[in-house]
Amino acid sequence: DSALRHDSMATTASKGSSRRGGSTLQKIALKKEQLKLSPRIKKIERIATHLSCQHDASCQCQAWRPATVSSDLPTLLDSCKTCNHSLEAHVRPIKDFTDDQIDRTLFVVYDMDNILLQMKNEKDDQDLRKTYAFLFQSLKKHMLQTKLPSLAGEKLGTPPFEKPLIAKAVTNFVMYKFGSLPQADWQMMYDLAKMFLYCLNHWKLETPSVHARSSPADDQRLYKENYARWVCFCHVPVFCESLQKYDATLNFGRTFLGSVFLVMRRQLLERFTAEQDKMLPEKRTLVITHFPKFLSLLENEIYNPHSPIWREDFNQTPEALAIPSPLGSSSKTPTPSPASVGFNRLVDYPGSMRSRDATIPSPATLNSVVGSPNQ
Repeated sequence: DSALRHDSMATTASKGSSRRGGSTLQKIALKKEQLKLSPRIKKIERIATHLSCQHDASCQCQAWRPATVSSDLPTLLDSCKTCNHSLEAHVRPIKDFTDDQIDRTLFVVYDMDNILLQMKNEKDDQDLRKTYAFLFQSLKKHMLQTKLPSLAGEKLGTPPFEKPLIAKAVTNFVMYKFGSLPQADWQMMYDLAKMFLYCLNHWKLETPSVHARSSPADDQRLYKENYARWVCFCHVPVFCESLQKYDATLNFGRTFLGSVFLVMRRQLLERFTAEQDKMLPEKRTLVITHFPKFLSLLENEIYNPHSPIWREDFNQTPEALAIPSPLGSSSKTPTPSPASVGFNRLVDYPGSMRSRDATIPSPATLNSVVGSPNQ
């Protein structure tokens, strides 16, 4: 517990907060670098707080706790407060670990402590507490292994969880609704789609208990299932490097988007409106004038059971749909087909930003809209 109080970078997350970048993740990275510089015996003692005693088969002690608090470096002969056996008896599984193995295990323990504190601080939503407990136990089970633990399986399923994917459906939407527009107008809608996917990948979802109050007509069982998957595969891995991270838009589909879209749309527009004075005029026009219209059209397709954008066999490459040249060239050279570049470029924002993306708010601006990063 003292390690949790001393080290935790976890803070209470605000609604819709971003999940990448920012001071919280920088603090976590800095703390891990500081831990890496600690004496080996201090690292071993920290790891021992999650190792059971190996003294003999009768000892049921599950974690090292120092018998006395001291500013001196620990020794392997120090006694455990719980079982009175030595520190050496707790750390036998790692006694032959190299320094690199010790550091890797230490960082897993640090992630476990952050997750444990998140669980203890979560007072309102029992489902979220259970999800944190599941993640903690998964990491503890694999903490001495060299590979990242796989969370896929019976409890959560295996990503991607739905098809077509959100990113694919939004790509289909752009082609379906705007493929016949003049190049400049088509490009604007294409850029708005990239911005939407970026925001969705950085959005913090409502907990199941909050969602039950804000969207009582939704299938709450399905929302809880998708929320647990999102927490484990998309949200927690951003600040917990011991878990593999997945983007929501590349691993969820229609049911997920349908359950989060209305709340996200309302909050996004509210925040863009609040941030508009900080934007350049052309960017302000994009997000205040055009983005709401884009979202309204997208909403119609999300909730339309017969919309073609959700068809697996949607044809992105009709003869009439030529993707605009990145440079707006009027050259006779054939432009690449939407199938060859449309999907990959659309989901790669901001990595795909070029000069033609000048009207899109920068990632820094978008992060200020979706919120500051918290766990």
